Amino acid sequence: MVREPDPPPRSPTASATDSASDDAAPNDATSVALDWLRSEQASRVAARYLRSRALPSVDDLIDDVLADTCVAILERQARGQFDPENPEAYATTMLRNRITKLNRPPTNIADPDEVADQSDPDPVYEFLSDDVRVLIENRRLRPAITSAMLSYLTFLMHPDAIPVDAPQPVSGARPDQARAWPALWMAGERELFSESSSGALRRRRARRISEVLEHMGAVLAHAKAERNGAGRQREGNRVAGRENDGG
Repeated sequence: MVREPDPPPRSPTASATDSASDDAAPNDATSVALDWLRSEQASRVAARYLRSRALPSVDDLIDDVLADTCVAILERQARGQFDPENPEAYATTMLRNRITKLNRPPTNIADPDEVADQSDPDPVYEFLSDDVRVLIENRRLRPAITSAMLSYLTFLMHPDAIPVDAPQPVSGARPDQARAWPALWMAGERELFSESSSGALRRRRARRISEVLEHMGAVLAHAKAERNGAGRQREGNRVAGRENDGG
């Protein structure tokens, strides 16, 4: 009688996701996040963060922190609290937060990283987001600028979605300028952020940032004006209706 071969060993992240998902099937965002956490890229990111914290036995901790992050994502999804626009970036942030807390002493003070991890989008831009996306796409700009603007809108609503390995200005930049850096990077303009940037490259980067911010300012102002105008029109209609009714 021929003995069937044993099944291959299961990774800690696979075991963790199976045990945590008995009562909740992952949605699309959850599946994307979990697939990324099982990837070689996620392992490299985890190793880099662990080494940056000067933790011992880095190789032994990689699978643990990845599995813990998978469980945390599934728990959020089960509560209906996980549906980010950029699941990989969100999973990266959650992974970083767990590594950050590994060698942090217990405290009752709120963890700033965790607060950012759970941050809600700005309600104003959440309310306008669909209108803004349509306006961005209708401007018919260069594809890289359109893509950067869409990423900028995502980061404006969800600051925690900015990938941790995206470039950021060292100091002296306004929040909108700092937000434009990862937006352009996500749009594929990686050459703008070379470590050995020349004066010409810095000037070209500044022009791209100004282009993104100029168009974003116009689009956001347009969306807010249209929304405010629609609100005033509805209020006017209600007043006219009451007057017609004799109220």
